[in-house]
Amino acid sequence: MTKPSGENWIIILMVMAGWTSFSIGDVGVKLLAANYTIWQIMATTSGFSTLILGNWIFWRYGIKGFIPENKGWYILRTFIVACTALSVVNALPHIPLSDFYGITFAAPFVVLILAYFILKEHVGWHRWLCVTIGFIGVIILAGPKFASFNIGYILALASLFFVSVGTIVLRKVGGNDPIPLYGFFPFVLIFMIVCPLSVPEFKTPEPDHLWLFAMQIVTIIGGQVFIAYGTAAAKETAAVAPLMYVQIIWGVLFGYVLFGDPLSKASIIGLSLIIGAGLYMIYRERQVKNNQGSL
Repeated sequence: MTKPSGENWIIILMVMAGWTSFSIGDVGVKLLAANYTIWQIMATTSGFSTLILGNWIFWRYGIKGFIPENKGWYILRTFIVACTALSVVNALPHIPLSDFYGITFAAPFVVLILAYFILKEHVGWHRWLCVTIGFIGVIILAGPKFASFNIGYILALASLFFVSVGTIVLRKVGGNDPIPLYGFFPFVLIFMIVCPLSVPEFKTPEPDHLWLFAMQIVTIIGGQVFIAYGTAAAKETAAVAPLMYVQIIWGVLFGYVLFGDPLSKASIIGLSLIIGAGLYMIYRERQVKNNQGSL
């Protein structure tokens, strides 16, 4: 087992920016879903994202830029991302958001366990503590009830599995490929799957909604690329896995500011635990890195 080495600040900020981008994208989905099907939103987002990233790769890296270093792991990761997206969008209509969060935000726990046994990474008690406190904060904040079991819970468990395994596969992919390539092929596959599903109820976007589609495209590209590259290039999985909790922090704050969702005492306590655990983790990573530099 390798000892913790202290993560690079750029990687930490990149992954945090990725989860923040996904949170902003969630706002876009909520606003667009009032007028368009989820399939049209996904098809539009993945289609334009494919074009943008494809042009970025071609003009910056040429044809060779489309060939990943670890092809087998990259193909597996592409299918995992598509399965994650499909399981998430199909789970949410069937179960409360609080129950969905209560299941899927167990991912950092699962990732740390997999990193320990599969990647043979050392996971110190500081990192376990941060993940545990953060997850307790999620449970307090979300207040899951798990009242009636249905297909939504199976899909939520599937998304938990895909997110966790996908993180380990990303570590196998590595951080040597062009940054836009980490989002290109997953977007291609998602577009191929959802495009036919979007056709029956496709609506021409209204001019007033174009900026929402544009925001959705930019944030989903940012989330996919930043998180994927940051996770793949990180020194250790355990240093970036807990950063997933950033998404629920922004989700609650956006809900309160933009949609008038109530901010209860439980929400404040949960947010405080999540933010506190995140700040301690960042401080700890910096402390470890500084101690190494002084050796």
